[in-house]
Amino acid sequence: MRLPIVMTVANRALSGPLSIWNDHGDIMAARTFGWIQIFTENGQEAFDHSIMAFKIAETTGSLCPRPSTWTASSHPRGWKPTRCWTRRRWTVFLPALVPYHKLDPQKPRDHGRLCHAGTFTECKMAHQMALTNSYGPILEIWQSGASSPAAIINPWETYRTEGPR
Repeated sequence: MRLPIVMTVANRALSGPLSIWNDHGDIMAARTFGWIQIFTENGQEAFDHSIMAFKIAETTGSLCPRPSTWTASSHPRGWKPTRCWTRRRWTVFLPALVPYHKLDPQKPRDHGRLCHAGTFTECKMAHQMALTNSYGPILEIWQSGASSPAAIINPWETYRTEGPR
């Protein structure tokens, strides 16, 4: 349906034995669903991204669902303070939603019908293009939604990538 849905996903280990440790098996199982997945590193990023997720899902033109993912075993047990957004900042950052898709009882529509192979391929390509074209607007939203100049988000972080291969 390409609806601007936002869902918070607390990543945790799925397999037995019971574990509270970090694992991304739950959200990685959904990696091919066409959702814009963004992972956070700490409580502040999780909070900021939860708000920015709505703007990303509603305004990037992709109309793609967007999970806000965070590591379940470390974030809620963290002891670092989190800066909350004021109501004014929230309302300026997130204007009222004007839905692209509306259900109108006066104009009933059919959803989820079977389509031909060519149409299916066109739909999948349109979805892929929407995801690809959302990258620039996502970076702009991150710049405007960061909690401080120091919190401006870099989409790529590396770890021990220097040196010979």
